[in-house]
Amino acid sequence: MQTFILIAIAAIANLLSTAAFATSDQTAQVALLQASWISYDCFYFTLAGVSVADSAVPGGAAWFAMPRSQVGANQAFATLLAVKATGGTVRVITTGSAVCGGFAQVSIITMN
Repeated sequence: MQTFILIAIAAIANLLSTAAFATSDQTAQVALLQASWISYDCFYFTLAGVSVADSAVPGGAAWFAMPRSQVGANQAFATLLAVKATGGTVRVITTGSAVCGGFAQVSIITMN
């Protein structure tokens, strides 16, 4: 009985941790890049052909967001701007959380 309880606790912990760290991993060209929004100190962008930035974020919007206070935000914006200007692609990984008014929070941006 004690073994069953330990297995059940481990299974529940695994399910909770998986849901908490759900992410999206997308690679595409930058479609739109918005430098600001009056209500939040963030920047926003979309990727070509991506209709939902992160399915874990309620609302299913195509927009990705990054607060300017996030570590590496200036470098991330510069990367997006360079990719947009050259027509290259970028890989975007999200956190599974919403920020900046309910949009998919970005954790990693990689220029391809």
